[in-house]
Amino acid sequence: MKSTDLMVRCMAWQEGDLWVAACIDFTLAAQANSLDEVRSKLHHQIAAYVNEAVTIDAAHAEELLTRHAPLVDRLRYAFWRGIARRPRLRATAGAIVARAGLAIRNKLAYQEPLPVAFAA
Repeated sequence: MKSTDLMVRCMAWQEGDLWVAACIDFTLAAQANSLDEVRSKLHHQIAAYVNEAVTIDAAHAEELLTRHAPLVDRLRYAFWRGIARRPRLRATAGAIVARAGLAIRNKLAYQEPLPVAFAA
């Protein structure tokens, strides 16, 4: 199995001057000053987490690699991922979210390859 065969779900958003990114599949998060930096930090954190789960904590690997974020975070990810895939919905969602007093800009949901390779 190649590492590119496995994807992890992530979200990133801006809070004031900081960017926050979270991995929905492993309940991990990172903060940084830019989107690129926060994505890189989260990517390295995911790599270290998975590597440790399959080596040092191999006895508990199944539990560690199947934990998930709370339902509200998974729903938030699904919402932003759906908006990202359908640009026409973005304007409608923006109007709805604006009425609730929330900002729709500077938020994204994305998937990236699991950053580690497993031995066959």
